[in-house]
Amino acid sequence: KNQVRLNFILVENELLFNENATLNGIDESRESSLNQNSIGGGLFYKRIWNDNFQTTLQVYENDYKLKAINANILEYQRALQENKVSETGMKLNTQYNINDRISFLNGYQFKETKVTNFDDVDNPVFSLFIGEVLREHSLYSQLNLLSKDKSQNLITGVRINYIPRLEKIL
Repeated sequence: KNQVRLNFILVENELLFNENATLNGIDESRESSLNQNSIGGGLFYKRIWNDNFQTTLQVYENDYKLKAINANILEYQRALQENKVSETGMKLNTQYNINDRISFLNGYQFKETKVTNFDDVDNPVFSLFIGEVLREHSLYSQLNLLSKDKSQNLITGVRINYIPRLEKIL
């Protein structure tokens, strides 16, 4: 009657390189770098209550981070960039089977996405930080109809999304 599934992923990358130049007869070298990593995880839970009714719950989190430093010898400049993207979500479904040919799927979904960007340059001096968060709530309902001979299937539904920050209903 119960099914649980966990998933997880971790990816990390690092790149280092040197920019070399000879300026006025002097050899110069500066290191640049790029680091990025992604981490994600999720939980899926399904409960079969009886032959006609079941629920599923999904919860997940994904994070991405990038940090890059670019050293430019010829321009006497160092540029730093950092980006972060994080998404958290949850989805709850209920499915009710009236009989073997008619069923209803109803659900609620929540998603929150955070994005930040930081840029910093030392010559000329420039710094900028931008951070945004967007949340979305969704309600949906779906009707599934299967023909008597089970050769045709009709699926129809409706979904409503609300984005509080934009004060939009879609």
